[in-house]
Amino acid sequence: MIFTLMKQEAVKLFTKSFVPLLFGLVTVLEAGVMIFNASNVKVSTLEAVTAPQMLGEGLTIGIRFGAWVVLIIAAMAFSQESSDGTIKTMLVMPIERYQWLVAKIAFLSVLAMLLVFSLSLVGIVVVAFFQGWGPVVRDGIEIFDAGLVWSMVFKMIGLTALFMLPVAGLGLMIGSFFKSSGPAVGVTMVTWLMLTTVGEMLPAKFVFSVYLEKPADLLVKLGKGLPFVWQSLATWGLGVALVSFCAFVFLVGFRFHNMDITD
Repeated sequence: MIFTLMKQEAVKLFTKSFVPLLFGLVTVLEAGVMIFNASNVKVSTLEAVTAPQMLGEGLTIGIRFGAWVVLIIAAMAFSQESSDGTIKTMLVMPIERYQWLVAKIAFLSVLAMLLVFSLSLVGIVVVAFFQGWGPVVRDGIEIFDAGLVWSMVFKMIGLTALFMLPVAGLGLMIGSFFKSSGPAVGVTMVTWLMLTTVGEMLPAKFVFSVYLEKPADLLVKLGKGLPFVWQSLATWGLGVALVSFCAFVFLVGFRFHNMDITD
């Protein structure tokens, strides 16, 4: 039943033209940034853009705008149901509420991670075409071998995908309190701007949003041949992201559990 409900969520979202349009715009934007960087390689080998650096810079742009796409879709996932009146149908259907809720959360989570994977795949292909993949070499010296480069690329992509989960959770949680998509999306965007601003101004290590672009930043460091440490992202950062996601899911579940046909 849950898998069937997930397919219904996919149909409902992707029949709306703006969803694939947003995905396409983010992908084109990221690819454009990397193509521009590849076409403007510096003369000095110390300043040349390496493959991991190019991918990291492109992913930084892609993930930044990808987060907005996930927030918009997640905020509309619940509020649109209220606006269309379909949520009342779900409340009286002979299915458990938790099944519908789990299906919606699972689909949005998969969608958010797929966006990261698709952006990463496009980035890897663009880099391979313009730059090629291999060790990180600076001034004729191999700093990081190809095996380490690929290992870190896959680790960073995986972490970014997991860091996107609380972004989807935030949008879904805020959207559950609105009966119209417009206000839901607006409040979600303002909340996200506040979170990212706090993360930039303060050492807010408990705010999940500060970790979203850090894996891409580490790829840039790797590409520049600079020392980097990623273990803290896989421990503290991942813990903050998962706890935040679980908190948002709990709030959505509490809200939905106490909802009735008159709401």
